[in-house]
Amino acid sequence: MRVLIVSCHPRVDSFCAGLRDAVVSSLQSWGHAVDLLDLYAEGFNPVLSAEERGRYHMEGDNLGGIEDHIARLRAA
Repeated sequence: MRVLIVSCHPRVDSFCAGLRDAVVSSLQSWGHAVDLLDLYAEGFNPVLSAEERGRYHMEGDNLGGIEDHIARLRAA
């Protein structure tokens, strides 16, 4: 099975990161293909701008800048 793990925590030494690593390790040991998406490592900005909010319900326009994330989600 292909699994996409989405992680979003600012500290690599956090309990959340430890759980993430345990899940990834366990899934891989069972032979699953794991894709880890670490939003903080990518510099993800969780703030939705006024422009982004304006495109939110515009199908097609709202995909700009997240094509890679969509592809990874679909692959899983």
